[in-house]
Formats: sequence, structure tokens, C-alpha cells
Amino acid sequence: MTAIVTRIATMFNGKLVGTDELGNKYYCERRPSKAPGSALKQRRWVLYKGPADPSGIAPEWHAWLHHIVEAAPDPNSVMKHSWQRAHQPNMTGTVHAYTPSDTTASAAKPDTYRAWSPES
Repeated sequence: MTAIVTRIATMFNGKLVGTDELGNKYYCERRPSKAPGSALKQRRWVLYKGPADPSGIAPEWHAWLHHIVEAAPDPNSVMKHSWQRAHQPNMTGTVHAYTPSDTTASAAKPDTYRAWSPES
């Protein structure tokens, strides 16, 4: 129900600013507050494509959402580095979550461990 209300409110009050490579859409207020002496910043938000996954927000959009930069990122000027990987969704709390395969690997084995002594 909340998602429907958010989408309706976005239709009336939001202005589409851009879309990222994952299909998430970024909005700002169509008519920001202009009350005299108001120090309020223009509201900005994202509507996720699919389930909400905040880890999928690109750094340049994160900076815009949190008013670190004023201008929305230009998709043609975003620099991708060779060391950057494609986004993988956060799998915590699902059956696909990471679990160590060998829980005994970190345990010290008696035949391989020898305590240090200052005499040796």
C-alpha cells in the first residue's frame, strides 16, 4: 500500500531527474519550499526498479540524493574504472547469503600448531 501512495505522490509532486543503469528512477520536488527564511533543502528520492536495494545506488547518484553535489549526474560523463565490478544485490537474509563452506578451517589443529617460546 505504501508503494502505491509513494508512486501517486511522485506523479503529482515529483520531477524525474534521471535514471541509472539498473533502471532506478531519481526524483526531486517539482515545487520546492520557498518559505521566507527557509533553510530546507529540496527533497530528493529514488523509486527502485524491482525490490528496494539501497546497495544498488551508484556513488554519483548517492552524492546527489544526499545533497553532496547539486547537479544530477550526467550518464555520458560518468567515469567507470577498470577495477569496478558490476553491481551484485545484497543477499543477506536469503538462501543465497554467504556462509563459510568450512567452519573448521580457522581452528588450530594440534599437529600443525606449535606455541612460541622465547627459548627456541
